[in-house]
Amino acid sequence: LLLNRGMLSSLLSEHRRRQTGLKAQQDGLRKRLMTQSEALAERVVEFSNGHVASAYINESAISLTVLELEKQMKTLSSNAESWLGVMAAFNGCLKELGDVANWVECVGREVQVVQRTLEVLSSES
Repeated sequence: LLLNRGMLSSLLSEHRRRQTGLKAQQDGLRKRLMTQSEALAERVVEFSNGHVASAYINESAISLTVLELEKQMKTLSSNAESWLGVMAAFNGCLKELGDVANWVECVGREVQVVQRTLEVLSSES
């Protein structure tokens, strides 16, 4: 019975030593897993923050571009209205020139009629 107690005691000691070793190994793996998980989480956050920052920069650039385009559109619209006014005035002048040309043509024909009439009267006298 003493021998069996010595064996049991030795087995118990061996079991406790193995348990302690396994627990130490498990703690080491847990710490390693935690360290790697934290590193992964940090990388994911950095990656996401990089994309968020990039998106913010792009959004700011787009907003500035939109404001510049709105300014240019207002300028273009103003210029177009100005050109429409100039073209309307030019069109009115062209109509007046057409009327003047027609009047000159009519006066020219009347002068020719008067000239022929005078020539006919001169030749009769």
